[in-house]
Amino acid sequence: MRSSTLIETATKAYSYLKPLTSLLFKAEAPVVEVAAKKHRSRSHFSANKTASLSIPEISRDRFKVVKPTAAPLTQSTYSINSLLSSFMSLWISSAPAPVAVPEKKHDDEETISAKIELLESSLKKSTDATQKDSLILQKVELVSEEIKEHAARRVDLFFYLLVAVHGKQITVTKESTVLQHGQGSDDKGTQACHSSLFPNVKFEKIPSAWSWISTTPCSTLDNTQFKETLNMTVELPDIVNIFDACIEGRYHRTRYIKDLLTTLNKASRNEIDPIQGMNEFFKIMDSFFVATEKKYQDTKKLENPTAFKKVMSLQKEGTFQGVKKDTLLVDDSYLSLMLRLKPHEAAIARYSTKYFASSFTAIQNEIFASTLKEPTPSLKI
Repeated sequence: MRSSTLIETATKAYSYLKPLTSLLFKAEAPVVEVAAKKHRSRSHFSANKTASLSIPEISRDRFKVVKPTAAPLTQSTYSINSLLSSFMSLWISSAPAPVAVPEKKHDDEETISAKIELLESSLKKSTDATQKDSLILQKVELVSEEIKEHAARRVDLFFYLLVAVHGKQITVTKESTVLQHGQGSDDKGTQACHSSLFPNVKFEKIPSAWSWISTTPCSTLDNTQFKETLNMTVELPDIVNIFDACIEGRYHRTRYIKDLLTTLNKASRNEIDPIQGMNEFFKIMDSFFVATEKKYQDTKKLENPTAFKKVMSLQKEGTFQGVKKDTLLVDDSYLSLMLRLKPHEAAIARYSTKYFASSFTAIQNEIFASTLKEPTPSLKI
């Protein structure tokens, strides 16, 4: 196995593992392969080097175990089970070990992409509000795992942003979004939805008594792989972007982004650490979902109430995957995963949050040191 790096380690393990962790901080490779499915469905990153999660052009792979008639298939990557099976077969019998191969699909099986495009075509022709709501709901259900992934990435990106600014003694402000990796489709009725709530942030040094003699430049995310990651998108139905606007306050000013900026600045001033910052994040997001659910109990306030509420339910599920059961506190396993702790280190950290400090520093250094060799293709918006 290769020596562990931040991202290679983060692409293993728990149910809330996100594909984004495999592309963070890798300056030479902005687009990567998504880890194999474990606990929930994955989508493929688009092949156009935009680091976005696109509507898949083929149906999700399904696997079954079969016995090959010839020698075992040669694979570039093996699971633990396949390696053990191959090893044991040498001792038990000469018969080739079972391997996982894609199940042959029916020739007439429609792809997710084709289904969405067909639904969008029907949607454009429909004049009935109830039918439109039903058609949009069907589109949402086809990409339900991607919507949860979108929400879960939002959590991961905020956590790494907390780590990036922790103790930096800078003022963090949110700027207008100007970059976008990935794009939507008019034919499918999709948009490129930014997963991060803070795609473009500005850092300014907090003045101090020694500022006049300091020659240290202010930290910046410019030209870093992390900034590119903050601008990745997920291609999802239009209604997902409408829901995201509720969090971001694009149409109506809300307090949630302001509260999250406050949390980032507290971490920058070293008043809280990233763990405490994540606890605040989950409380703020919980207040958003509670308020939004209450606001839209009256479905007359919504244009497509069933589809909108489905999106809200999926995003809520994706948002709180990393919390301890029945609490709004960040889960230890989630922290261990994101901070690439080994099992024994994670066990120690459960009894002393100070143990996380060195991990914060190491990852923060990687965030600012992992610069791009050349600009990544993107859309300016």
